[in-house]
Amino acid sequence: MKRLTQLNSKTVVMRIRCTLIAGLLFAGIAACSGNDNGTQAAGGNTYIRFVNSTYQQEADVASGAACTFGAQPAHCDTVTTTYTAIPIDILIDSAATYPSSVALAANSVDTGTAGPKPLLSAGAGYHPFAVGVHSFVARVNGLVTPGPSFFTTTSNTQYLPRQFLTNTTYYTFVLSGINPVQTDPSNPTLAGPSDFGSGFPLLLDDPFTPPSVTPLSGAPYLQARFRVHNSAMWTDTTGGNNGIAVYLTHIQPTLSALGLFTPVAGYVSRRTASGYVNVTAGDYWLTIVPTDFSLLAYQALVHFDAGEVRSLFLQNAMLAFHRRMVTVSATTGGGGVLDTHASYDQPVFKMTNILDNKYSL
Repeated sequence: MKRLTQLNSKTVVMRIRCTLIAGLLFAGIAACSGNDNGTQAAGGNTYIRFVNSTYQQEADVASGAACTFGAQPAHCDTVTTTYTAIPIDILIDSAATYPSSVALAANSVDTGTAGPKPLLSAGAGYHPFAVGVHSFVARVNGLVTPGPSFFTTTSNTQYLPRQFLTNTTYYTFVLSGINPVQTDPSNPTLAGPSDFGSGFPLLLDDPFTPPSVTPLSGAPYLQARFRVHNSAMWTDTTGGNNGIAVYLTHIQPTLSALGLFTPVAGYVSRRTASGYVNVTAGDYWLTIVPTDFSLLAYQALVHFDAGEVRSLFLQNAMLAFHRRMVTVSATTGGGGVLDTHASYDQPVFKMTNILDNKYSL
């Protein structure tokens, strides 16, 4: 309970309520944003960092080629849709000045300017700004006419989410979705809820002291803490993202052998993060797979020092992802056969490993 001492009881209630409703995702803005307005004294700093995992759908490209369907003559029509990683603007209180992030690079985590004490590292990626009620806009960067915000209601109406951000609290703002084809840059198309969802993607961070452990013999020490953010658009061979599982092991496991191990996080859906995992300092194999176990999304040897708090961001590494729809037409004995298949480029991934804080006894 030590890390809650800086928050008043109403703030604690709000955090618990929103966590239960949205699984650490402030999706129910109407239910959460107004609860604490005016209940906390002004002054002090709140902190936020930004993650961009957005893609824009490009126009379909059709091509036709002769092919063989079994032993019968047939014709294959292939339609390829390309999704391209894009820079975005995240505006706080509709202003393009700091702490807003303008032209945040594709598949990146913003560099920020500060971090929590005692480390105070800019590498943690947080932007400090005034405590209080703030509004948010997220849009495609670089259009001739500034595009509409990604935030829409379930009826596809644009809205401006407002949230009370509390003192000395750390948030990660994660955008992961697909923007529609922009055929006219001077008249941008609204991104609907099916692309980005109607939720407000704000996660509560906890970069505070890891637990202290006292062994049966020897001096007490601090463990390390980390969590994994699922910020990838695609994590499986079907071109979807139905969640990831996270494993931490002392030996390097193969994909087929993962059933012998217990994941430290069994299901992390897109735009959310796992719970914090406490581990003894040392070297481990970190393995991340989609929940269908169709591929190794990420595997590497990682090191944790005592007292470290880290955030690991899984994102797609490629500039563009291609989805191909193949329609096969064939005639057999006077009857028609229509067979439709989907194929995808296999996604590749990047991991951004950020040191949020570092403590010592």
